[in-house]
Amino acid sequence: MTRKNKPETDISGFRFALPVILENIFTVTIGLVFSAILGRISASSLAAAGTGNQVISCVTAFFYIVSTGASILTALNTGKGDRQQTNKIVAHAVFLAPIVSALVTAVLLLISAPLMRLLMPGADDAFYHEGLSYFRVVALSLPGLMAVNTFSGILRSAGESRVPLLCTVVMNAFQLLAAFVFVSVFHLQLVGAGLAYVVCRYVGALALGYAVFRHHRAFDVSFRSILKPDLACIRRIFSVGAPNVVDGIAVQGGYILINSMLIGLGKNDSGIYNVLQTLISFSGICQPIVSVSVTTLIGHKVGAKDISGARRNFRFILGIGLFATVVLSGILMLFPSFFTGLFTSDAFIHAESARLIWLTLLFAVPAVAVNASEPGVRVGGMSKHVAVSCTMCVWLIRVPLTWLFSYKLHLGVSGVFFANTIACYARAIIATAMIHSGRWAKIEA
Repeated sequence: MTRKNKPETDISGFRFALPVILENIFTVTIGLVFSAILGRISASSLAAAGTGNQVISCVTAFFYIVSTGASILTALNTGKGDRQQTNKIVAHAVFLAPIVSALVTAVLLLISAPLMRLLMPGADDAFYHEGLSYFRVVALSLPGLMAVNTFSGILRSAGESRVPLLCTVVMNAFQLLAAFVFVSVFHLQLVGAGLAYVVCRYVGALALGYAVFRHHRAFDVSFRSILKPDLACIRRIFSVGAPNVVDGIAVQGGYILINSMLIGLGKNDSGIYNVLQTLISFSGICQPIVSVSVTTLIGHKVGAKDISGARRNFRFILGIGLFATVVLSGILMLFPSFFTGLFTSDAFIHAESARLIWLTLLFAVPAVAVNASEPGVRVGGMSKHVAVSCTMCVWLIRVPLTWLFSYKLHLGVSGVFFANTIACYARAIIATAMIHSGRWAKIEA
């Protein structure tokens, strides 16, 4: 008699998830500390950095064609037990990462000045140059960031979550040390903050690259294997990852446009928004956790053709994520002045951010649902459906509602969050329905 596999929400699932949870708690904590450093450089520093970071996020979304495609295929082939195919996927991801990232970085540096001027309408010269200088430095870190995303995604998808945790600790330690040296010792202001990103991301890329080559449990990769590109394998990675580029750029492109709308409202509204967005990284700490857990734990089940187990894992991960999000948002609302005061020295921005801190709960709940449901749809073989639904929700719901609420109804920052919340609920509902549809989980690795 064949014994049924135990649900992967048992102890083995928790063994995978615990390092992911610890990694994200550590990352968010360090991110909050780093944002506190940024927020106290100048009254506009957090907003200036926010514009540059939005562009970096959009460019990173373009690179999902490699990182997400490789992660999904690694998870599926690991679940099937196909070591040979997993080796091939990993080798090609390592081959593609530096090539694509170097080309993107070069283009970004060439167009940096007109791009930032376009994205900062109405900004005075000091505000514009502050954002431009920061952006140019942070752009140099892109190859390191893209390597980190690719290598850590591969390792987690293969079921290895402890090594990314250790590498994250090392990265963030270097980031804080570099920030202290460049900002506090050499007084390089936002440029120093950008250099801290450069240091930490390249340190992380080297550490995770070493880990990928040393990994032997789910795959083996060598320098010789990455120098033998197979066009069919590259096409497979691109075909799985391409839809994620569409919805990733749609989301991040919408964020960039909305950030430009905020700058059009003035420095104060832009500053308030960026303080609240920073706090959402605390209340929404489960967002990356559920995303990684869904991709790996559901991917393994889908690869093993256990569809009911995959859906069960999705519901379990989503439930835990929603509970934790509500609890963390409650903590923010209990101590609003304390938390908002960490990220700005401007009295008006501090007071208004504290008054509007309830918006973090409003948005964080549907956001964590999106981060659970959309990766679940992708790993189940419906990436194109996510790309279409996500693009429609961002550009047909979020962007026009942001303009309506913020400019026509004069709701300012609140209007931005109302629009985003409505769009996120629509995305989560659509993606959850896809997971429970008959067409889900038809992918072939």
